[in-house]
Amino acid sequence: MVEIKKEIFLEFLEEGLFNPPGKTMREIIEKLDKRGFTVSGRKIGRISQTMTVLCQDKNSKLERDLIPESEWEKEQGKYRYKKVK
Repeated sequence: MVEIKKEIFLEFLEEGLFNPPGKTMREIIEKLDKRGFTVSGRKIGRISQTMTVLCQDKNSKLERDLIPESEWEKEQGKYRYKKVK
């Protein structure tokens, strides 16, 4: 089994995945799926935690914005992750 590490998200950052307006958790999972990773269940929560840690890191180029409650969808998450300008 291959681990999903924070380096893959930093690679996505360099590829422009998180350029404004950013991506929701569902879109990030879809990108991982295209890379050959199977993500479901607890793994989604772990990925969300990893994204949160990356956003909190002082040297990170990522930030997250709360999605308005009226736009929430199941399995999408409450945040949109985007590149810091």
